[in-house]
Amino acid sequence: MSTTIDRLRKRLKWPVKLGEETVYLRGATQGEIAESDPLDGVEKTWFLFGVALLDEDGTQAIARDGASPEVFAQRVKEALSDVTLDQLKLVSEALNKICTAPDLDKLKKS
Repeated sequence: MSTTIDRLRKRLKWPVKLGEETVYLRGATQGEIAESDPLDGVEKTWFLFGVALLDEDGTQAIARDGASPEVFAQRVKEALSDVTLDQLKLVSEALNKICTAPDLDKLKKS
């Protein structure tokens, strides 16, 4: 396999500031997005939060341990039940930026 492809496969992490704290996120893979497609909107959000949240060392903050997407989404929801809505909103906005492909027209202009 090409080293370029290997580099693309590495799961980069992006820091997100929440007040004085920093959390780390990564974008979802195409496979994870496909897995989340059958979930309803709320379950899908929890599932994607779960795959995106990383510990400082780059490992998953909430282990999936082979759980189905539905079970994992529920586990994430329970783990984040005491996180405030404003914090979740900041994480959601950052995750949306990470997972959104750039606008090709804007890239062509620059």
